[in-house]
Amino acid sequence: MNHRDRLLRLVKSLSPKVVTLVEQESNTNTSTFFQRFCETLDYYTAMFESIDAARAREDRQRISAEEHCVARDVVNIIACEGTERWKGMSFLVSGD
Repeated sequence: MNHRDRLLRLVKSLSPKVVTLVEQESNTNTSTFFQRFCETLDYYTAMFESIDAARAREDRQRISAEEHCVARDVVNIIACEGTERWKGMSFLVSGD
């Protein structure tokens, strides 16, 4: 049994009332700046719209998350090249 199946079985065994699945539809490991910029813009636009719907703009936790987590990731994905870029998302292709 692979890791994904074990995880799904564990979640099922907890008998949750609600399960939220987040699927990152983004490929920021592209070689060209323009492609990486467009993928990042699309992905983080959706993320910020979700945050906007869930938290007030003055909310301290929201501001902290945006400044210390999300903004850092965006800068790293867009501005850094090669080994300097530690953050990136790519499509998962599986034969399972």
